[in-house]
Amino acid sequence: MVVERLLNRSRRRKTPHLRSHNQQFWIMCKRGNCEVLPSSYIGMTTTKLSRRLTCYLTSGASKSHLPVKHDIIITRNFLEENTEMVDVCADARRLPISEALYIKDNNPKLNVQAHDLQALPSMRRTKGSDIQPTETQSREEQKSSTNDRRPLTREAARLLFK
Repeated sequence: MVVERLLNRSRRRKTPHLRSHNQQFWIMCKRGNCEVLPSSYIGMTTTKLSRRLTCYLTSGASKSHLPVKHDIIITRNFLEENTEMVDVCADARRLPISEALYIKDNNPKLNVQAHDLQALPSMRRTKGSDIQPTETQSREEQKSSTNDRRPLTREAARLLFK
């Protein structure tokens, strides 16, 4: 009985648990051209996954992707079939960090920040700075973005530590 419980714990579920919360999930689009080069979205939810998927029916990256790329309307059935559970985290404070790490490692196409975070002025981008450089551009020709750190000047340090 103990061995059976341990085996059940070690097996990861690929299908999402719609009634569970505090989890990371992955939505994959496998229609049309996305079958060869899948468009995907990594997200997290502190509510039940069922409720989060309902939110995607009204707005979000997957809702805007389907009508534009495939000329179809997103449905609940599509979301349930194409959603996989990535990870479950009991501590809700760690979820955003875990989500950011998954996004950084996998670089999904649909996880593009459309609007700058107004709460974080250091994360504001100049127009076009979030676009990947082309292969023909050299490093010198690439424009530096506002995300590049500049060294702290003496005057700025004096004002900070006054």
